[in-house]
Amino acid sequence: MKRNLLCVCAILFCSIAINAQSLVVSNLQATVYGLSTDFTVASTCRVTNATNTDKNVMCERTVNNLSAGHQSTFCWDQCYGANTSISSLPVMIAANSYTDQFVGDLRPNNTTGTSIVDFKFYDQQNATDFSNISITFVIGATGINDITPNVQISTPRPNPADAFTYVGYTVKNASDEVKIQIVDLLGKVYVTEPLQEKAGVVILSTEDLQSGIYFVRAITNGKVTSTSKLVVSHK
Repeated sequence: MKRNLLCVCAILFCSIAINAQSLVVSNLQATVYGLSTDFTVASTCRVTNATNTDKNVMCERTVNNLSAGHQSTFCWDQCYGANTSISSLPVMIAANSYTDQFVGDLRPNNTTGTSIVDFKFYDQQNATDFSNISITFVIGATGINDITPNVQISTPRPNPADAFTYVGYTVKNASDEVKIQIVDLLGKVYVTEPLQEKAGVVILSTEDLQSGIYFVRAITNGKVTSTSKLVVSHK
């Protein structure tokens, strides 16, 4: 009887070990507030591989409750549009390490409301090994005197950046000549990306930049029209 009991306990222990959660989510911005005129409202989190084995991790989006007019997008191995729900490629997270590459975005499109979007991070080789998060985006109205600029850019994400950061943008006037730059505190330009479309996402490489403080800025017809702080920190 004792031997049978020990066998049962051993089986239960193995089962628990097999199904133990190895992907741990932290630093989650679970509720994000924004304005209807914001280009994007973003949330971030850290995904940690709490095992001694490297893992290829996929990200899957599920729209729980999307307010009319809102669009949900995300970045994992790259940035995906509203029609993509599963990342096409995994992000490799080394054993006992983490990644800050995830960004969950919402585009209000001048519409107020509350949207809830769920995300799942799972081992590509074992889909039962996963962690879920839920992000609530609360979008309010702007004041009566608010004016939407001709060029809107989102804050850079991820921030701090390691190998890359990305910026969403909209350009009202197609005739405007607009480019996105990364500059240092003295104004020295390190990265320049001309914008070819009226709206989209531009990915800026930061892997060759030294760790430190920079600025991402939009240049419209030769003039600085928007600036955001960017921290570069290499692992």
